[in-house]
Amino acid sequence: MTVESSAKRKKRTTIALIVLIVVLLGGVATAIDLTYIHFKVSSGGSDYRSFCNINETINCDVVSVSPWATLLGVPISLLGTLTYLFCFVLSAVALSSWRRKLPNAMLYLFYISLFSIGYSVFLAWICYAEIGSWCLMCMLLYLINLLFFIFATIGLDVPISRHFKRFADDFRWLFGRWTRILAGLVVLAGVIGLFGWGHFHEQSILEQKLAQILKDFEPVKGPVSGKGNVLGNPEGEVEFILYSDYQCPFCRQMELVLEELTEKYPQIKIIRKELPLDQACNPMIDRPFHPYACMASIYAKCAGHQDRFASYHHYLLQNQKKISPTFLQQSVKALRLDAQKMDACLTGPDVRTELRADITEAMGLKIPGTPALVVDRSHLVVGAISKDVVEKIIQFKLNEK
Repeated sequence: MTVESSAKRKKRTTIALIVLIVVLLGGVATAIDLTYIHFKVSSGGSDYRSFCNINETINCDVVSVSPWATLLGVPISLLGTLTYLFCFVLSAVALSSWRRKLPNAMLYLFYISLFSIGYSVFLAWICYAEIGSWCLMCMLLYLINLLFFIFATIGLDVPISRHFKRFADDFRWLFGRWTRILAGLVVLAGVIGLFGWGHFHEQSILEQKLAQILKDFEPVKGPVSGKGNVLGNPEGEVEFILYSDYQCPFCRQMELVLEELTEKYPQIKIIRKELPLDQACNPMIDRPFHPYACMASIYAKCAGHQDRFASYHHYLLQNQKKISPTFLQQSVKALRLDAQKMDACLTGPDVRTELRADITEAMGLKIPGTPALVVDRSHLVVGAISKDVVEKIIQFKLNEK
């Protein structure tokens, strides 16, 4: 290699390092701001609203408290801050007279930038496919990571064929003396401590927030079985049990909220139990109230015997005001259910035994009305609650997993 080409490469690396230092400082500032938003939103109360909380699509607050915003309890924005700081120091050292002590600085900067750009693509996909909201500060970091990768690549002064050898040399150097090994163990202990603190801190916040939401719930006063028709994911991590009535307008409101959330969160499992406020089958009702609710519950359970509960349930919600004996009879044909199996179920004793079990369980829990929602089989609230409250419960429960 000629002296001229060597000088050009050195100049190119120097310029790349200068630009990298500026880019990395921008990364530090942006990541610190995102970390601030994360802690303010997650523990600063519901009144806080960041400048980039613009609407449902552009909302840093939603992204910063999603399950993807932390890694083992530590905010990824905080990990990003530490990474940018480390790379800033590495770039400054590579630009200074200490460069000879860290001859492979550019090599490490290149691979860290490569990981950063890959992680940015992953997070962008999560925002699009999982969260459904975009964070302006995150998008700025995606741009910073792209610039980081471009200039780390431009400044790379080690041929690809020598990368493995350089890593092996550094590995042998690190484990060449006990003092270096001890220093490495101290750093490792610090990292483990950071993640341990992060997990403890995150769980404490989640417990406080969940307790705040559940303050309007009552402790369940008896055993709750897992029997019932399931909506959502039968293997879902977050379980709700709903006691409901097909002729209750507040129940319809609650059920449509839950139906919408099962589409957004595939981790939800809803066990629906029948509690028709109809004296025809409910001994707690002593006067006419919802005159066809018992019959609707029986039809829904029989549809469940044909593995068609979800579609039949949705059909009843969408046609609540039309529910009548004639409508229910016609629903069998409308939804193309097996008429013979339906007749056998409707006239048989099994479905009434199931319905009686649901009502008896509700009576044991002293549920005075519908809808009644049970969380974790431990907390109960009677009456429709907002989508926002249910969604927060889901998010907190998912973060606990």
